[in-house]
Amino acid sequence: MFTDAELDDLAERLDQTLCGYGRDQPARLRELQGRRWRLAARLEQLRRLTGLVQAMDDQVLAAVAAGQLDVGARARYVAFRLDEADGAPAAIERQASAAPEVPPRLAAPPALLAQLRPVIAEIAQRQLGLATLETRNRDSLDFHEHAVWSIEAALTDAFIAGWHCSA
Repeated sequence: MFTDAELDDLAERLDQTLCGYGRDQPARLRELQGRRWRLAARLEQLRRLTGLVQAMDDQVLAAVAAGQLDVGARARYVAFRLDEADGAPAAIERQASAAPEVPPRLAAPPALLAQLRPVIAEIAQRQLGLATLETRNRDSLDFHEHAVWSIEAALTDAFIAGWHCSA
């Protein structure tokens, strides 16, 4: 997560914070030892997220709570769009309301694509655990996280299947 150099810097910053906290009363520093700091830090991270949660309207909040909207997936999508639009907010709003653009693809004959669709669907199910490749317009169904080795295996299988179909 953090490099050694970053951890050294973070440790120095923590030391400065603790020094300021305990400068007047060294006994206060002894009280801090043995506490559950990982848990406390995680709880503070969650508490800081409440500002975002509080900003959600009731319907969005209900959809998130029901698992029908995935905030993490939407955040990745918006981050991608922000990078793509070079930070232009108006472009993001226009693009977010429109259907997502399909990235450029290699041209393939329609007959080959028709022949490959069931093979690709089977690869997606076997390698990535995806029930379908159809868009279902639900974040929880359309966005997935996968290990890079699973993606590599799926792409390799798809490439080999395409190779065999075109031969």
